[in-house]
Amino acid sequence: MDLRSARRTRRGVIGRVAAVVVALGTVACGSRPVGAPDPSASALPSAPAQSEVSASADPSPTDAVEVISTGTLAVVTAAAAVVDEPGGSRWALLEPDHHVLVVDALRDGATTWYRVEFEYCCEAGGPQEWVFGWVAADLETAGLAHPGWGIAPPEELAGPTLEAVEWQCPERPEELYRIPEPVRHRCLGIAEIITIRGILSAGFDGEALYPGDPAHLTALPNASLIPVGMESGYRIFPMHLPTGDPLLFAWLNDERVKRGEVVEVTGVFGPGAVICTKAPRLERFPPMSPEEQQLWCEQQFSVGEIHADGPDPVVHAPIADPNWTPPPGVQPSSGDGWRLLASSTRNELAVTVSSETVDVALDAEQYERLWLSQAGGEPPPVDFADELVLQLVPPVSGSCPWIAFTGIGTDVEESVMYGEFQYLSADLFLEEVPDQFGCTTDATPHAFLVAIDRSLAPGREFRLRLRDERLCEECGITWDEIVVRLDP
Repeated sequence: MDLRSARRTRRGVIGRVAAVVVALGTVACGSRPVGAPDPSASALPSAPAQSEVSASADPSPTDAVEVISTGTLAVVTAAAAVVDEPGGSRWALLEPDHHVLVVDALRDGATTWYRVEFEYCCEAGGPQEWVFGWVAADLETAGLAHPGWGIAPPEELAGPTLEAVEWQCPERPEELYRIPEPVRHRCLGIAEIITIRGILSAGFDGEALYPGDPAHLTALPNASLIPVGMESGYRIFPMHLPTGDPLLFAWLNDERVKRGEVVEVTGVFGPGAVICTKAPRLERFPPMSPEEQQLWCEQQFSVGEIHADGPDPVVHAPIADPNWTPPPGVQPSSGDGWRLLASSTRNELAVTVSSETVDVALDAEQYERLWLSQAGGEPPPVDFADELVLQLVPPVSGSCPWIAFTGIGTDVEESVMYGEFQYLSADLFLEEVPDQFGCTTDATPHAFLVAIDRSLAPGREFRLRLRDERLCEECGITWDEIVVRLDP
């Protein structure tokens, strides 16, 4: 019997919902949700109700439990195994009292299985991350098939694995922290901009279990906020700062933020019209479906602006370092159909963007934004009637950061344009190179802003790639290529 049902819909808009929120804050591993329904709350749309599963000819543990509709927020009743597919291999554990989002359900023989989004904790000491997996609807199936890992003994395995939870949208954006992360975006309209006041801090270190594109949204949250008036027992509000905007990152080192002063953060949930892709970084993690990848990004909060009392932080270009700057004549200033506007190797740009990325400016407004995110003053002139501006950020070793931009390559048949670079010898920079000299394997960014003739474009629509070959598409690196569409 197929239990698939309609996908969830967004509910209401914060500011138009006049009710008190149900306090259901998601909490750290192993602890219980904080708070309880407020008796003064008015009737608001709640999670979908549970529905009965008709009994099969051969009764099973599943037939004794109610089945939860897809799109429902639920709580885990007891420790249960998460498997890669219905009846498959265990790879994670659902802990009691944690919240999950049911995104799909199906019947496989005598057993009902839920596809759930749950908080995985923790890979190699890293932070908790929301991922997807399958779990049996009844504890007997979920536990007996996968003993161990703290799952209860067989005589205690009875009843449903999950129980549906009712929740309500808060009145104010600052109170979104009260409801679990997978449903916060449902309280807003598509691409609705909100402002939250609170205390800003840096986010999580490490690599995401499922990196992808757009890079800043699929990575671990790189900032967090304690909203004004946040009650104890709740977690901080995770946020994503676009990696290509150094002004936003400058706020993390601003003295007002370090002193714990309140700032205003404006942003939106989701990637907008951008298609979101995520792929597992480690082999033992199962893939997400395209719908799950998009849903995951819709649940993320992307920051657009940060403001506080006083002026914005100032972004400065780095002080000249002779160990980074090529000797005269090594870095050409122009070539066939291109000219170098600025580069971090010549200390004209702040190294504030992520390595392995590309970007493009097709008009003066986009160019100014690109320029001011990395440098001050007036940008070099560009005639956008005949030119466009590319930003190429190749990775280099932090101990051997010597690279030169040498030109633009195109593949007309594949509609691809890419940058060409040359790694430079240490002899050009060091008076004496040690016998055992070696380079670290990190990926330090160097940025190049290049104006190119529009006539070089291999078509009205083409892919701009960092190099002629993708860096490591099978590893999930997608941010080294973008699609460029030129006006007719």
